[in-house]
Amino acid sequence: MSTHFEIIFILCFICISFCDIICVRVILMNNLKKLRAERGLTQRSLAVALSVAQNTVSQWELGSRSLDSDSLSRLSAFFGVSADCILGLPETPVGLSDFEFALHEETRRLTDEDRDELLRMARRMRELMELKEQNEK
Repeated sequence: MSTHFEIIFILCFICISFCDIICVRVILMNNLKKLRAERGLTQRSLAVALSVAQNTVSQWELGSRSLDSDSLSRLSAFFGVSADCILGLPETPVGLSDFEFALHEETRRLTDEDRDELLRMARRMRELMELKEQNEK
């Protein structure tokens, strides 16, 4: 009886792993195509810039070819983004507290003007806190 459970467990693990691979490929192909389109590049021009065949770029975007670490590194450098960004993983700045990371995530969605306003508000709040501390002394 336990053999059946082991087989079912192994099959479930394989299915989950396969689904994870498909999800990563779908995200990769969407992110890569988006980055390329945002910069007005064709598959051919990106291929030339990376010294790969145009067919390779096409296969990456279709999800029929995996990215090796060297290609991922070159794409990251070319587009000026992290490998996490290309792979669709959340970019976690190193060394941030939970609060700082949450703030970072929320501000990523703001316009530049909104970020400037938020920064002005934070500085003003700090000034008010310093004044309050001085008055309490």
